[in-house]
Order: sequence, then structure tokens, then C-alpha cells
Amino acid sequence: MKTNAFLLLFLPLILSMSPIFSTDDYSVEIKDREHLPVEVYQALKNYDAILIGEVHGNNETPEFVEGMINLWLASGEKVILGLEINQDEQENLDKFIQSGDVELLKKSPFFNRPFQDGRSSAAMAHLIQMLRIKNDLKIVCLDVPSAQSSSPKRDSVMAMNAIAAVKSYPGRKLITLTGNVHNKTELGGFGYPMGYWLSNNNAVKINKEKVISVDVVYEGGNSWNCQGREVSCRVYEQGNLSRELATKYSFENGFIQSGDERFFFTRKISASLPLNK
Repeated sequence: MKTNAFLLLFLPLILSMSPIFSTDDYSVEIKDREHLPVEVYQALKNYDAILIGEVHGNNETPEFVEGMINLWLASGEKVILGLEINQDEQENLDKFIQSGDVELLKKSPFFNRPFQDGRSSAAMAHLIQMLRIKNDLKIVCLDVPSAQSSSPKRDSVMAMNAIAAVKSYPGRKLITLTGNVHNKTELGGFGYPMGYWLSNNNAVKINKEKVISVDVVYEGGNSWNCQGREVSCRVYEQGNLSRELATKYSFENGFIQSGDERFFFTRKISASLPLNK
């Protein structure tokens, strides 16, 4: 767990690194996060891979993702949804999707990990429940196997898992939900993220210009995650990650394109506790 602990020690720094915004090119109000307006599809439809980055353990990001899946499917797209769940959970996930027996999720190793970092939240379980019956949707586990969770190659493996899914299900758009480090497409403070490896590979023809990172930003609120030298996992208050967006816009939720960056903005995030908490 050394690598995970290292990342978690610096999580407060990640949360305080607000993006630098230029003059907005485009913005649209979102009244219902689970049912996004068609303008969001129009803004992102030309991308083959849309990588959504979150602070783990909140309710709002999974709702945005559900809204995206609903909108993309309604627009006639076929979709792969890649989640930051360990690859060895794929069989359990597939069994749940086939049966709908929520006990399979509750009893799965992923949702019963001693280290509850926010990914195995009630909101994440709800997202999977809401999407399991959707036609033209394949849900895949992107993360490394559980025993390799501290691997220094974690991001490149996640990218390879995403690429394998794209090759297995050709003609589908890829939407991923990961932490807001993994979804970046350029080298950052924690090395080369999943988004970099996904958009710089020869294994499948995903044009780098067709990969976009979308971060979920907010004025404040709280989330369940793990921080501190002792890596304590609990509800933490979150600071303003949006800077002037919070004062610039009066809406509670929106999609914003600013320069080369894309954001889902929500006024406040709220903590989603572990499913089995």
C-alpha cells in the first residue's frame, strides 16, 4: 500500500490545486445531474474517450456520470464505462449486472475492503445499480488486480485495460470515472497518468485529439476519502476547487468549457459513505 499511502498524503495538495481558468468558451446549466441537457452531448460528442476525474467519496460525481451515460445512449451511442475498480472484480460485477442481486455487490471484496478510500461508496454502488439494465452499455473494471494495488505501473495498466475494452467492443465511446489524477492526459506531479498512456499508445487507434479530460469541480462541501500522515479515512471538508466559477455563475450545476479544459461544476459536494459503513 506504499504507493497509495504516498498519494493520499498529498491529497489535500491535489484538492487545493485549483485550475487556472481563461475566458469561458461555453457553459450550460444542468438542472438534473442524472439527466443532462443535450448541449453537453453536442460539446463532447466528437471525442472517443471522455475521462472524468473526481475527488472520491462524493454523491454528485456518480450522478453526473449517470447523466452522461443516459444522454449518450439516448443519442444513439454505444458506450463502455470504465470504473476505478480492481480488475479481479470483473466477474463479480458481471454476475451482479446479470442478476441484479445487490447482495453480490455488498459481499464483494471491493465493497468490503478494510481500506475504504471512497471508491466503494454507496453512490458508486447506486451508479452501477442504475446502469446495469441499460442496453448498449458495457461496464468494465479498469484498476490493477487487488494484490497489485501499490504497483508503480498502476496508471499504465489502467490504460491498457481501457484499451483492451475498446478493442473488445469496437465502435463504442469510452467514458471513464477515476480519481482526478488518473484522468489527466499530460505528465503531472505524480508521473504519467492513465489519460497519458491511453492517448499515447500504439495498441489501439485512439487519436490523442479524441481524448478529453473532464474534472468535477465545486465551491465546497465534503467527501469521504483518506488523508493525513496516518492515512485516516473519514468525511473531510473540501475547499473551493472552482475559484471564480463559484462567483461567476449563479447556477448550482453546469458544464463549462474554458480554453482547453472541460469541467462539470457543482455548487457543493456531499459525502457518500462506504456502502457497508
